[in-house]
Amino acid sequence: MNPTGNSMLIFLVILLPFLSAAEPTNISIEKINAAEAKLHVSESRMEGLAELISLAGMRMYEGSVFFLSGDKEADELRGQARNATYVCGGFNDVSAALEHSNRDVRLWGIFGFKFGHVERAAWVPLLPKLERIAKGDDADLRRHAVERLMYFPEARTFLDERIESEDFPDVLMALVYQSHVPKTNERFCGLLLKLLNNNDVRTRNRALVFIGSNPRSAPMWQIYFNTQVIDRVLGLTKSEEDRPSAVFALDAISHLDKERCVAALLELAQDKSPSVRWQVPLALKAYLERPEVTDAMNKLVDDADPQVQYFAITATGLDKHLDKLRLLSRSENKVISELSKAQLERFDPKTKTLPKD
Repeated sequence: MNPTGNSMLIFLVILLPFLSAAEPTNISIEKINAAEAKLHVSESRMEGLAELISLAGMRMYEGSVFFLSGDKEADELRGQARNATYVCGGFNDVSAALEHSNRDVRLWGIFGFKFGHVERAAWVPLLPKLERIAKGDDADLRRHAVERLMYFPEARTFLDERIESEDFPDVLMALVYQSHVPKTNERFCGLLLKLLNNNDVRTRNRALVFIGSNPRSAPMWQIYFNTQVIDRVLGLTKSEEDRPSAVFALDAISHLDKERCVAALLELAQDKSPSVRWQVPLALKAYLERPEVTDAMNKLVDDADPQVQYFAITATGLDKHLDKLRLLSRSENKVISELSKAQLERFDPKTKTLPKD
């Protein structure tokens, strides 16, 4: 498994419980029918919509990706709840949804905002409501609102003003970046650099996590980070409060400045914090041909922290460390224990490889 696969595996291990928790567990056809009936009464229409969105869970947001739990009956009911919302979606429904107290209803309203060339003019009166969301406290809603507003010339002045005050990189990207316009890449890097230099550690860390996550985006959304951004990321590896996020960012940019980034990663391999050290093998795996990298990885394989050990073992080759992996499968760290067991079950001793996913 490559470094990206390993980091995504941990990402899924962390994320899946939250996705599962978001799924309604007490869904029934009776609840769907009761909520659907409210759609036909003007006073309860938004209440019914909110209930159906909640019952649909993640299936409400399906597109090219399907969110299935493995419980066929429940998944079908969630799909029915989603389909029941299709009677809504007109101008008045979206207008009411955009100012609803329920966040999921506001998100539904954003997604339902019409922006096609033919219908666009009719929806201009609702732009102030969309603009209020685009400068609200919820960054995810801001991003989605900005993506809709970009289709409206009437919102251009508002969007230009937001560029100066926005401090979430994903929202900034929606405001300025266009994959087919190369100069917007450089402009975005300049704005990202401002975030990396911000006095607020949370703002800096969000920018670092954005950099580290960017290679996993679709090719059209991948940023080419310039020298100034690389310099700043390397500088932030010296800051204890920024270091865990900075090493994540280094994994994404090391190919742009191999010598300086590898040197920094080798230093980080000796960091006192396991939250830093466990990420180093993911970034150094691409440079195993270097003797100094091999030496550092061998030390990480014997690290006192099981999470650091696990990622060093998977980066350097399971066949070399099966005994250590078996020990990790009995670790008190439950996540690492389960990951190690899964790797051992999938490992083919004949070919000394994992099966292709």
